[in-house]
Amino acid sequence: MSIKFLKREKMDRSIFLVEWDTGYIQIWEDWSQYLSPKRYNWLNFRPIWFEIDYDKLAGEHFSIELGLMGFNLRFHQFIKQNQRGRKLEKSAKELESIEEACRKEVKKLKSQIKALEKRLKEG
Repeated sequence: MSIKFLKREKMDRSIFLVEWDTGYIQIWEDWSQYLSPKRYNWLNFRPIWFEIDYDKLAGEHFSIELGLMGFNLRFHQFIKQNQRGRKLEKSAKELESIEEACRKEVKKLKSQIKALEKRLKEG
């Protein structure tokens, strides 16, 4: 089991994650959205927050969220896969491979355009 410590930028605020194969712990705050409120459709502030969530839609997942005075913590654990979850995972992998193929094709076309522009300037 590998554990990763990550920092992700979401809009203009940071989200910190501790991630492992079957789950994660996420830490974030609500205060920074008030520094630039025009960037958001709505503003969240959780003076006190507690939530337990159990989901079986795309596999069994369990999560607990805690929030106090704008500081939030989420613990999320994947329990087991189901048919819908496997289909979603397969679709996501297919989309990633299509996206990667498109990136490679764009890169190839850009290099061909540069080569043609160079030939036009020379000739």
